[in-house]
Amino acid sequence: MDPNTFFIRGEIDLSNADGLLTTLRSVAGLHSDDVAVDCMDLTFIDAAGIRVLILAHAELAQEGRDLYLLNPSPVLVRILEVLDLTYLAKPVQESVGSD
Repeated sequence: MDPNTFFIRGEIDLSNADGLLTTLRSVAGLHSDDVAVDCMDLTFIDAAGIRVLILAHAELAQEGRDLYLLNPSPVLVRILEVLDLTYLAKPVQESVGSD
């Protein structure tokens, strides 16, 4: 397992979005590389969860880093398309997780 990959499982909504942001910040603080979020087991995400992804991406971008979404479901991809946030689901660069 790549230490720079964070796995989201289940539902992300208003009840747990703040906890996700805190965790993503902690994961990002452990290293200076880009952060990949594996969404394979994500079953639901609402506006609060999307907001967390946007904030995490913006915070990493300020440091010259990036946030990548791995294995987004077709529904998540469609949400990102509708909101013009497809930059969050761009293909993973070779540099993610490599030293």
